[in-house]
Amino acid sequence: MLAPNPVRLADANTAAALFYGMIRPLVPYRIRGAIWYQGESNVTNARQYRALFPALIADWRRAWDIPKFPFYFVQIAPFAYGTASGPAELREAQLMSLSVPATGMVVTTDVGDATDIHPRNKQEVGRRLALLALDKTYGRAQVSSGPLYRSMRVEDDGIRLYFDHVGGGLVARGNPPDSFTVAGADRVFFPAAARIDGDSVRLTSPQVPEPVAARFGWSNFAPASLFNREGLPASPFRTDDWSDAVNAAPPPVVEAVGGDEPERPLDAAIDIELHEAVVENFLGVGVEWSAYPWWDISDADWQKVFRRLEYMRLPLTRVMLDTFWYCQGFDAAGEPIYTWDTPHMRKLYRLLDWCERHDTTVVIGEWGRPNGADLDLAVDDPRWARIIGDFLDHLLTGRGYTCLRYYNLINEPHGAWTGVTWDAWYAALNHLQAELARRGLTGRITIAAPDGDRLFTTRSLKHEPLRALTGIYDEHWYVRAEDVERGLLELYAREQLRQVGRRDPGKPFILGELGLVDGVNANDQQHNVYKYWYGVAMTDAAIQGLRGGLSGLIAWDLDDAMHFCGDGGEAMNALAEPLPTDAYARRKIWGFWNILGAEFGAPADEAMRPWFYPWAVLARTFPPGCSTVATDESAVDGLRVAAARIADGAGWHVSAAVANNGPWLRRIHLRAPLARGATGLGVYVYSDVDGDNAVDAWPSSRDPLGADVFPAAARVLSDVDLARGLVLCLPPRSIVLLTTLEFGAPVTLDGP
Repeated sequence: MLAPNPVRLADANTAAALFYGMIRPLVPYRIRGAIWYQGESNVTNARQYRALFPALIADWRRAWDIPKFPFYFVQIAPFAYGTASGPAELREAQLMSLSVPATGMVVTTDVGDATDIHPRNKQEVGRRLALLALDKTYGRAQVSSGPLYRSMRVEDDGIRLYFDHVGGGLVARGNPPDSFTVAGADRVFFPAAARIDGDSVRLTSPQVPEPVAARFGWSNFAPASLFNREGLPASPFRTDDWSDAVNAAPPPVVEAVGGDEPERPLDAAIDIELHEAVVENFLGVGVEWSAYPWWDISDADWQKVFRRLEYMRLPLTRVMLDTFWYCQGFDAAGEPIYTWDTPHMRKLYRLLDWCERHDTTVVIGEWGRPNGADLDLAVDDPRWARIIGDFLDHLLTGRGYTCLRYYNLINEPHGAWTGVTWDAWYAALNHLQAELARRGLTGRITIAAPDGDRLFTTRSLKHEPLRALTGIYDEHWYVRAEDVERGLLELYAREQLRQVGRRDPGKPFILGELGLVDGVNANDQQHNVYKYWYGVAMTDAAIQGLRGGLSGLIAWDLDDAMHFCGDGGEAMNALAEPLPTDAYARRKIWGFWNILGAEFGAPADEAMRPWFYPWAVLARTFPPGCSTVATDESAVDGLRVAAARIADGAGWHVSAAVANNGPWLRRIHLRAPLARGATGLGVYVYSDVDGDNAVDAWPSSRDPLGADVFPAAARVLSDVDLARGLVLCLPPRSIVLLTTLEFGAPVTLDGP
């Protein structure tokens, strides 16, 4: 109940005085102490809370004239607050309040609920508060606090952390403990491997050879993994004082729906031309997925990968292998020796079985000619074509796969490292086509080429006999982030499609591999996949490809655990060949995650990296079979829109992908002038306004079978008139994806 005349102050004590007004009627009564469980409403003003909360404690103590009565409080529990680092900074502000005498804090990171701001396990919260009171107020000495960070020390390539309140010792839930991150002088945080060493924890990360700062549990949903033996969790903390700018909350992305032209100035007005198809029967936005040839992964890890790809609704993938997986040479009569049940093949079947069940289009092929101890053949040896023919017959006829639609003979035949000449490659394609025809497979699988660079495509298009062999054109693009920002990929795509349309019209053109080269090291590792900006650049590259007319895009690649630097080259060309001892250190770090992180001491590396989120949502919202459609040029650097129409009965669903790959906030009016009918619209947002290398609007759709948190729409709009459109306020370096799929009714089109 509010007092009639609450005290009003002009500084940070104002809020404390208001609270005092609420409890003023209680002041005449005796008090032994207080317990406090609040703070959820302050996640967007955590800096202010550092002063506000101690002021409240002091004000209550003044009111009762008891300078140091006990004040025990509860740190806020995990919940989907919709802000990036705000909850972490609020917990930090509460942790700082322990500097006020006669206070104690209960940590609740292990009892939260992402869907309930009032988690139900209050009994454990009450028990921990009772421990504080019994220990500190009633003199029954016992451990009443979880570990609290005390200090750190840099040791060579790692950081050692020291704690108070370790009780009977530090223990991990999950072995080793996770939720630790470290950063170097660039202030970019990466997952760290943690090892408990007595009353300290040592952190290392291959991405941060010279760490200067560490954080623990610095997010909404970080698992409570570090405890003392008494079962009390460690408080989240950070060793740095770098500003995460939680008070600079991004403005709402959707500023207005429908209505007249907005009064505030726009950076662009962009129309989606739903009548004007760029590509009919789009194949999809996919990812390279190899069958884990060098390491075995557990059934649980297979299922984790499957669930993630089910969220993505993986429409298109490229699966490459080596001949030695299934053929071990020739017998005395010169017949190939096949083993269809090798460990490699069993994993390939598991992968293809999933693709078959989920109607995923597969581009399958061989990395290069067989050149191992058991089988060593020239590229243009007809026996290799016969072996491939038998292999494809086994998969298509013997196992009945229909998901296999395209075949790649050799990965990147243009490369000097392959040792392949143009004439030998062309001869090999002829041999393969003859083998497919002999088995009646030409209508069931199509040869893709050149699986290389733009120059090789140009040469292929000028070669009329080769054009007759192929049914789809496929290139690999590894580009610079600067070129993506400047919009050059759209120009590349348009030029290649112009050449295809002039010399071989009607055939689709896809990217079999797409990646960024910035920062790639000598072991073919791209550590920027851990960084937020990689997701912006890759998705912007895909948007440019959609605008330019590509029929499909495949990102390189799904999982670090699929390849190591040297596979198919210096090593691993026969079943009996041992895996190099340093293979894991040379794994190709390019993926959405590393599913073997826990097995090699870094469980945090199994988490989905930021760039999975926009790529997965793009795959869902531009599904196979849709038509990509024309959109206006924005005339603003870094600002691009791609769109699609998806048939649904007599109407159409509509999706749009917007990239603001520039340093400034942009406002656009986006509409589809010929759409008719009100519909619902889901809005997905990928942004990092506070610069903490994490997504601001953290997804809230939780996987019921695991710890993953999948992207969810940041906002769902109803009764949207797409013809009138909406005004979007786009944060810098952000991706916004909008779709009526799953959120609204199909629209009809006005006109022919």
